[in-house]
Formats: sequence, C-alpha cells, structure tokens
Amino acid sequence: MKKIVCYILLFITIPSAVTPVLAQQNKVQNELDSLLTVTSKSSQTDSLQTLAFLRISDIYTFFVFDYKLAVEYAGEASQYAQKANNKVLESTALRKLGNIYYLRYIYDKAVEYYLSALKVAEESGNKQIVAHSLNNLGNVYARMAEISNPKKNYSKALEYHLRALEIRKNDSENRVHSLLNINNAYRGLKQYPQAIRYLEEAYDEYVARKDNNGIDLTQTSLGEIYLQWAKETGKTEYLNTAEKYFKERALGERHSSRTSSVLVYMGEIRFLQKQWEEAIHFYKKGIELAKATNELETIKRGSFQISSTYKETGQYKEALEYYKLYRTYKDSLLSEKSNNQITELNTKYETKKKEKDIELLTKDNKLQQADMSKQQLIINVFIGILVLVIIVALILYNRFIIKKRLNIKLDNTNKLLLQKNELIEKQKENIVNSIDYAKTMQQVIIVQENDIQKIFPDSLIFYKPKDIVSGDFYWSHKTDDGKAIIAVIDCTGHGVPGAFMSIIANTLLNQIIRQTNITTPSEILSQLNYAVYNALHQNKERSLSDDGLDIALCCIDYKNKTLEYAGAQHPLYILTNGELKIVKADIYTIGGGNFPSKKGDPKSIKYTNHTLALEAGMRLFLFTDGYIDQFGGPEKRKFGSGNLQRLLLDNKDKSISELNQIVSKTHEGWKGTVAQTDDILFIGVTIDL
Repeated sequence: MKKIVCYILLFITIPSAVTPVLAQQNKVQNELDSLLTVTSKSSQTDSLQTLAFLRISDIYTFFVFDYKLAVEYAGEASQYAQKANNKVLESTALRKLGNIYYLRYIYDKAVEYYLSALKVAEESGNKQIVAHSLNNLGNVYARMAEISNPKKNYSKALEYHLRALEIRKNDSENRVHSLLNINNAYRGLKQYPQAIRYLEEAYDEYVARKDNNGIDLTQTSLGEIYLQWAKETGKTEYLNTAEKYFKERALGERHSSRTSSVLVYMGEIRFLQKQWEEAIHFYKKGIELAKATNELETIKRGSFQISSTYKETGQYKEALEYYKLYRTYKDSLLSEKSNNQITELNTKYETKKKEKDIELLTKDNKLQQADMSKQQLIINVFIGILVLVIIVALILYNRFIIKKRLNIKLDNTNKLLLQKNELIEKQKENIVNSIDYAKTMQQVIIVQENDIQKIFPDSLIFYKPKDIVSGDFYWSHKTDDGKAIIAVIDCTGHGVPGAFMSIIANTLLNQIIRQTNITTPSEILSQLNYAVYNALHQNKERSLSDDGLDIALCCIDYKNKTLEYAGAQHPLYILTNGELKIVKADIYTIGGGNFPSKKGDPKSIKYTNHTLALEAGMRLFLFTDGYIDQFGGPEKRKFGSGNLQRLLLDNKDKSISELNQIVSKTHEGWKGTVAQTDDILFIGVTIDL
C-alpha cells in the first residue's frame, strides 16, 4: 500500500515541477513568434520595428543564449532607428550590442559599441541616455582592469563614472549606483580615502531610504576597505575602524547573505592582532554559516585563513586539515565554473546540430526527387563493382588466413606487453600521487608567498621547482622588537630528497630563531651548521649523509637602520642609488661534511657577519644558484652571474612588479627549449623606511 501511495505522489509531483518551466518556455516562444510577425509587416513604422528587434535581441541574449542571433537583431534595430532618425533608440541599440559583447568577454568590441552609443546619445541631447552609456563604459573598463593594466583601466573607468555622476546628481535612484561604481574604481587604484568618501555618500543615501540591504552592503564594503588599508600600512586605527563596521554585522541579530563573509573578516582582524584563538573562533563560525548557505567562495577563503592561523601556532595537523578543505572548495569552484560553460556550449551545439540536421534532410529530399531518373544506372554500376569486389576478395582471402595466424601470436605478445604497461602506469600513478601529497605537506609547513609579503609588501618572488616538490625554499620572520629576517635556502639535490631536506632545515630555523630568539645572521648560520651536522649524524670518521644546504640570510633592523647579512655559498646583491653592490658569501656550506678536509669540529666553522647601513628605497636580492646555472641562449651555456647583474642594473628604475615579470620572461627566453637545470628561487625586497 505504501508503494502505491509513493507512486501516486511521484506522478503528481513531476508534472507540478515541470509545468512552470514548460509554461515559461511557451510564454517566451509565443512572445518571440508575435515579435517576428510584427517585424515581417512592411506597414509597421521604423520606430516600432526598432522596438520589436530590440526585444527579440533581449530574448536571444537572456533566454535562448544565442549571442550570434542576438547581435544580428540588435544590428537590425540600430539600422531601423537610423531610418526613423530616432537618436535615443539608436543609442539604445548600440548599447545593446555593447552589452552582448560584454557578456561574451569580448571587451574591445564592447568598448567600440559603447563609444558609438555615447556619441549618438550626446547628439540626442537626452542626458539620461548619455549617463547610461558613460556607466557602461566605466563598467567595461573596470572589468578589463581585473585582467590587465589595472592603473590605466581603473583610471579610465573612474573618468566615465565621474561624468555619469555629474549628470545623475539630481537622480536619486541612479546616483547611488554611480557612487558605488566610483568607490570601486578608487579601490582598484588603492586610493582608499577617495573610495571611502564616495562609499559614505552611498551609505547616507541608503539610510535616508531605510534600505537595509544597501546599508548592509555599504557598511560591509567600508569594513573591507579599512581592513585592506590596515594590511598595507600596518596602522592600528584602520584596523579598529574596520572592526567597528564588521562588529555589528557579525555579532548583531540581523544577518544577511554577507554575514558569513564578515565573520571571516573578523577572524582576519584577530589574526593581525595575534589573537589566535579568537581568530579561529570567527573563522569557524563564518565557515559553518557559509556551508549552511552554500557560499563556496567564503568557505574557500575562510579555510585558507584558518589553515594559516593553525600553521602560525604550530598546529600543523589542523593546518593540513583545513588546507585540504581549501583545496577541495577551490577545485569545486573551478569545476562549477567549467561545468556551467560546458552546459552552455553543449546547449548551443545541440541547437545548431538540430538546425543543421533539418537543413540536410530538406536537401536530401530535393536530391532524391532530382535523381530518380539516374537510379537504374547506379544499380548497374553497383552490380559491376560488386562482381569485381568478389574476385578481389577471393584473392585476398588466402592472404587473410595467413595473416590471421600471425596476428594470433602477435596478440598474445601484445597482451603480455599491455599487462606490463598497465602495471608500470599504476606504479607511476601511485608514486606521483605520493609526491603530490608530499607537495601539499611541504606547502603547509614551509613559509608561503603571502607570509613574506606581509613583512615586505613591495617584494617579488620567482619560484620555479624543477620537479613537483623542491629543495629550494624561502623563510621569513618578524621579531617582537620589529626586526625582519628573510632567507633563501638551497638544499642538496632537488625533487623528493631536496624536499625532505627542506623540511628539516625549516624546522631547525624555527627552533634557532623563533624559540631561542637569535637574530645575528652569522650566529644563526653557525647554529644551523651544527644542528644539521647532529641531525644527519655527520661524524668525524664516517658520515652517514653528505647532505647539506646553501643559504643567504638577512636581518633588517628598522629601529637602528642597519642591515646584517651572512651567507653560505649564496651572495647578497644590493641595489641602491643606481649602483649594484655584491656582498660575497663564505665558502663553507651548511652541513654536508664540508669542514676542512671533511674533518674537524663543526663548531670551529665561523661565518662572516656583514653589517651595512639601511637606506630608503634600497633593494635586496637573494637567490639560489638555479637561476644563474640555467643552460640556454644561442650557445647553450649557463646564464651566469654577469648576465644577472646586467639585468638588475638595466632595470634599476622599474617597479618591483615590473621587475618580477622581467626576471620571469628573461629566464624563459634564455632557457628556450632546454630542460630546466635545477630548482629556481629568486627574491627581491624593497626596504621602506
């Protein structure tokens, strides 16, 4: 009886779920048929034809997703608007074309049509239409700024949005949208005071309207700006202001779709204040709420932040757990985006395929009627060919029998080879999966790029492992008294052996610097040398391991304006006042049994401590030998330190971000088709006094 009831409910539920979708499709199809009927009548006015074509273009854009037809009908609308000499409709049609190309990510074409729409709108004298065109241009340049040339494109977006605001100053509804757009452009340009000014105007407008969603949007955005400003400047007052805006959103009774994101931001504030437990508390609350509302981006960001917090407190197991969660949601977001694109493309493909099939069937019917008189001739020719084929088949049959016997033997051999290949592939897959997991563990344990950029905001990192995991890594730390320590380390070998050695070296550096608070570079290297010697049992008579590492390490004392450096095999390059200074490293490596004659007490090895005065704008470059040892160029030789020095001097006036691209492109150009020689790590930091 229960099964019968379930079947009845199933047959009732399915039609009720499908009916609204079918009804919507029928409604759109009926509207489209009616509009096409209007456009087919020559008696209609040009203005009415324009409006019909504009609506048809909208249907193909937002319901059918056939952008090609959407462009064709918007183009028809533009032509009829010109015939009617209606500048408002013509500008609207041109903006429609720009919108379609904007949705297709073809931004240069979108700009072309938006500019044409602006010109026609200005000729019409209709200020509202002019403002719409200016707003479209601002939006497309803001989108372009997210891809390339942010300063240039955000400046262009700002220009158009400011012009739109001037026109909309008495238009309350549209004015607030222009204020938000201007705020977005200033944020992109990192001009935060101006961004805050326009965002506060928008906030006042929403308060006057009693628009809770708008109030929530602007308060959250103000908090985001002050938080970013605090990260870039390190100023406590900006962090406090950000917390003020977030606190009501995070702790109040009124929640919105932004609450989970705000909780994660509160966690970031506590992280910056080094209140680790509270930071973790907010991160977990934000992630939990985001899971309930399926906000994947917030889950991804919160998971990454909580992983970083656990890592900072030395809780590596928990850090790894949340890093895996971050990777899962990161992959999920990419997969969802790809699936949406595939679904849309597949829908378009099936539609085009059906149209093509109908076209082919029509052509086939015509051909059948035209060829009826030739069928008898074709049959006769076919019989002749068939007889010939039979004769050839008899000749070939004998050869087939012989080849079949040989193929049986060959098949047995191939099956054996296939089984062996499958076994090899499976073993290879297991090895690669293990190394990938090792890479994840190495990424969690060792310092990451954003950790360095917190200490040195104006910095570049060119990091290119030779294999999946690397023996090169970087390390940084900021002491409680404000000193900044940065190092690049090159462990023996590369790949898995180098990665194991990098984890050992990272652990020893944490013990020496973080736990014992030693900050003198030469003393750090001496302690590290002795620690590696003991950890790898590199005794006087017989060494169980010759592994070791090379290192360049700097300690920047902002208070006393001094720079201390010590190096084992790796020098320090300093670019200041247009000149490049090279501070040489000591010849002794760290560990590896490289003591005099490979014997003696490791404590007898002393490293030189270089002390220099800090200068504003001074740039420090630390690197492993992978960059200069790369083979390539016309003569397939090493890049060499001379080429690197010329590269830095030739680009001494470039910004650090531009230099980052130059370092990468120079390496790729030199390497060409030659295989990568070794792990590569190149770091540059600008000293900001």
